Amino acid sequence: MSTDWICFVCGSRNDINESVCQECGAERPLAVQGFASSQSNLELPAAARRSGGGDFAYLDAQDCLRSLNACLNKAVSTSADNEKFKFMLTPVVEDFEELYAQVDAFIGDVDDPKAIKALKMRRDDSYYIFKLAVMQLEMYSPDNLQPIRVGLMLIKQAYQGLRWLLAYAKNQQDPDVIESKDLLAPSINAYIKGEIDADTYFDAVCGADDLLNECLHEGCQSFHEALNQAKKFDGQNYEVLLDTREDASKANEYWVKAIMAVHSDEPKPEDCI
Repeated sequence: MSTDWICFVCGSRNDINESVCQECGAERPLAVQGFASSQSNLELPAAARRSGGGDFAYLDAQDCLRSLNACLNKAVSTSADNEKFKFMLTPVVEDFEELYAQVDAFIGDVDDPKAIKALKMRRDDSYYIFKLAVMQLEMYSPDNLQPIRVGLMLIKQAYQGLRWLLAYAKNQQDPDVIESKDLLAPSINAYIKGEIDADTYFDAVCGADDLLNECLHEGCQSFHEALNQAKKFDGQNYEVLLDTREDASKANEYWVKAIMAVHSDEPKPEDCI
């Protein structure tokens, strides 16, 4: 197997031991992190580790993430076509789905209605982002690495929520206080605890609204540009389709950044523009 990795920013090939792209300076992608010590580590691991001893987590969430990283790295390093990549991705997705099924089973055993509501919200939030990530990843092709880049961003966020749910299932953490690292949670918690007043809380919510609207606006504008380009296609001028895909990709990236802003600690305007 090749011991190179391909930069998701400029598309150049780099030695596996290089931590940054030698062409553009971009950091080595997450799909390669942790697998650079030896060529054998680049091989796709076996199914995620099953834990014994009666532990709640039948599958280990971190091992599922490692399996995904290895799958992505193998696809990029070998320039796998879309059909082969989907075949490689299927068992990894199935392991993640099993983790969510375990969470559902646990929630079904909870008695407190308030806790059930909080847990379901966290579960649905994480699962929705996970499905978006899978949709992005399945758009991968050897000449289009953006779905890998975007899919990894989304998976990272879904994983954080899933990991919290599994930890709660094991440790029975108190879900009353919103512990998510999103755009609104810090202000909500501060308001509940009396650390900020109503005016400060209102300003924080309005600031979040402005930030997300900017991301969504830029995405819509790029998408309309893609539509206008698509209308110019006459069946032969294929260069128009390249412009269409570029504008549509920009729109997709802005919308994903809007999702990321909702699920990051301290999103800033420059994260969206």
